[in-house]
Amino acid sequence: MVAVPEMAPRYASKDTPVEISRLRKALLSCAEMREQPFAVCIEAHLLTYFQFCDRYPTSSLTLKLASDLSNEEKIDLLRFDREISGRDRCDLLVRCDLLVPYLSCPRTEGAVLLNGEGKIVAIAGMTSTGFEKDNLFKLAPMYASSLDEVATLSKALLPFCERFSPDARILVHILTGTVGEKELEEAIGHSQNIELVTLFSSPIDNRLNTAKCYAPHNNSVHYDG
Repeated sequence: MVAVPEMAPRYASKDTPVEISRLRKALLSCAEMREQPFAVCIEAHLLTYFQFCDRYPTSSLTLKLASDLSNEEKIDLLRFDREISGRDRCDLLVRCDLLVPYLSCPRTEGAVLLNGEGKIVAIAGMTSTGFEKDNLFKLAPMYASSLDEVATLSKALLPFCERFSPDARILVHILTGTVGEKELEEAIGHSQNIELVTLFSSPIDNRLNTAKCYAPHNNSVHYDG
C-alpha cells in the first residue's frame, strides 16, 4: 500500500501496519540548483551548488551520457541495477522503460560513471514528469558511492533540463533509510515534504543497497529504490 501521509494512519490501523519507507521531495528550479541547492553547511558557511561540486571533487571516473551508451554498456546498466536493487528487474525495466527510458524518450536523459574496467558504477536519471508545458523534471534514480559522484552526475544533467526551458523545475526525492536521507538531504539544504508512505501487511526482505541509493527510481514500487 502506497498512501499519502494523511491516510497512512488509517491504513496502518487495518491491513497494512508495517511502514517500510517514506518518500520526501524537494522542488527546485534549475537556477536554484545552480545557486542554492546542493548546499552544505561547513564551518557555518553555506556553499552554493557549484561550491558544493568544488567541495566534493569531480569524480575521476569516466562520465558518459546514457544516450551515448554502447549496447554492451546498456546491458551493464541493467547489471548495475541488479547490484543496487538486489533483484533481477531486467524484464520489467526494459519492457516498461522504467530504468532506461532515455534510450527512447526525447525528454529524458541519464548519466553514468564508468570505472577503469569500463563497468558502470554510478548512474543518475533526469526525466520529464507531468505535462510537457510544466517543464517539470525528476532526478531519479541516483545510485552512487559518494557525494562527489552525485555532484558530478547532477551537474552533467542540468543542461539537459535547461535546453527545454531556463525555468525548468526539478523534483528531488529522498527515500528514508537510505544514504540519500543521511547525506543528500542535508546537502540539498531545502525544505522537503513527505509525499508518500509505503505500508505492508508484514515485514519484507528489502534487498536495496541503501548505501548507494541517493535518490530512488520512484516507480509504483518505490520501496525497491
